[in-house]
Amino acid sequence: TRFIIAFLISGLAAGMNGTLQFLFVDAYLGLGEHVAVVLGGGVFLGIFGIIIWYFVMMRMQKHRAWAISLALGAGWILAPSVLLSGDQALIPYTVMFAGMVVSVGAGLIAPYSLLGDIIDYDRWKTGQDRAGGYFAVFLFIVKLNTALGGALAFLLLDLTGFDAAVANQTLLAGIGIRLAFAIVPGILFLSACLIMWNYPLTRARHEELRAELEARSEGVDREETQPAGA
Repeated sequence: TRFIIAFLISGLAAGMNGTLQFLFVDAYLGLGEHVAVVLGGGVFLGIFGIIIWYFVMMRMQKHRAWAISLALGAGWILAPSVLLSGDQALIPYTVMFAGMVVSVGAGLIAPYSLLGDIIDYDRWKTGQDRAGGYFAVFLFIVKLNTALGGALAFLLLDLTGFDAAVANQTLLAGIGIRLAFAIVPGILFLSACLIMWNYPLTRARHEELRAELEARSEGVDREETQPAGA
């Protein structure tokens, strides 16, 4: 349950932020002509971020690595909320976007690994292999997060009167896009971090479960190969 809640709210945050990425840079900051450079460079850095977080996860608890990634990501997501529109925002936002993309890299690998641990736990507890069901629900949540995140983001923009076609936004509209793009997603990321920090299914506990599952499997194999009447 804790994992699902953290994954839901962090995915919702990512959906909100990702949906408004272009709109924030183009319509709010007024940097539309630089979008390709700002966002394209960040995508390439994201590849290195995944590699970095992979090695971090090998050296510490996976849930802690993800929690730290969420906390760092929250900081970088919140940072653009203080920017004012204009060319002076180009370099600061480029740095902020790059930092965010690298920071959230653990979120692209840790949840999948943790899901595998949860499946092992369920098999240990119930004796059933329900991996297919777990992955089906997980992938459904991935799709749901994107849809709900985008819907919530645009709802906030609509309620505050943000208009992408207007060069100078009202004060309320400016607050609206900062809320939808940065502030709310940042708070959600921090919430997910707190939820996952003391996650109980640690690496040591998972290794114990795996050992018990292997022992059970070996016991069943011996029973199946034992001659009848022995």
